[in-house]
Amino acid sequence: MGALSTFTESVKTELATHNQKSAYHTVTLTWAVTTADPPDTANWIPEVGGFALWIMTTPTGTPTDNYDISAVEPEGTIDVFDSLLADRDTSNTEKVYLKPTDAVWPVFIRKNQTYVFTISNNSQNSSGGTVVLLLLES
Repeated sequence: MGALSTFTESVKTELATHNQKSAYHTVTLTWAVTTADPPDTANWIPEVGGFALWIMTTPTGTPTDNYDISAVEPEGTIDVFDSLLADRDTSNTEKVYLKPTDAVWPVFIRKNQTYVFTISNNSQNSSGGTVVLLLLES
């Protein structure tokens, strides 16, 4: 098991136009691996929290086709993405829209809590990508 060689978070916030009281946060997680030693992990402590409306993944380099992304919640037992980010494509951007029929809906990301972010089933050196979440502040 290895550590992600790069793992960063950036946040862009804008007020919701319908009431000016809620905010949308676009959270971008950037990851990279330099050695093939799956699974690769990093701690993620979100700067903001909220309900995820959609999640988009974009690979860089060439991760192994059908690699998986998970984020285990602070109690250490549940992938908050509930395998919705399994089997990611090696070259295409993919977006998952969360809706009430999904088993884990709503996905709630808690601010300042420690999640274990993991890339698994990737055996390619020098690969990486981004995970972008659109969060509605609660």
